[in-house]
Amino acid sequence: MLGMLTDSRTAAFGFVFLIFPILAYTSLFGSEFSEDLKRMREFSLIIGFRKGKWIDLNAYSDLVIIQLSRSGGMFSRTGRSTQYDASKIEIYLMTPDLRHRLLVNVCKSGEEAIEVSEKLAQTLNKKLTAFKPFISEKSKRSKLQGVR
Repeated sequence: MLGMLTDSRTAAFGFVFLIFPILAYTSLFGSEFSEDLKRMREFSLIIGFRKGKWIDLNAYSDLVIIQLSRSGGMFSRTGRSTQYDASKIEIYLMTPDLRHRLLVNVCKSGEEAIEVSEKLAQTLNKKLTAFKPFISEKSKRSKLQGVR
């Protein structure tokens, strides 16, 4: 009878540690559009329940592709090095002043991002725009003063 549990507290303790991997395995994050394509939400899905706030898309007029480059290296005391590259290409809906954005999709390659963004721009009736934020003179001056 080695396989039998002798204490109910042991079973409860084991169940608590079993819940966390199940939650981690069944959780998901994503974006979805309403059927009329006038609202969108970024949601989290845990065990089949979606949670997220619907956002009106009328304020967002532009569709933008942004490449985020995150790379670097690590070195050990033994002289070994490891390089990593966590770059990704993301598609955002943005306001005309390019201040507020909503993540729509994450792509692995530039070709995939262009293809997906062109389909989204046509479906959502938004314009595909180059991301070139306006930098004010005050920001330029403060940046130059920080360099000195």
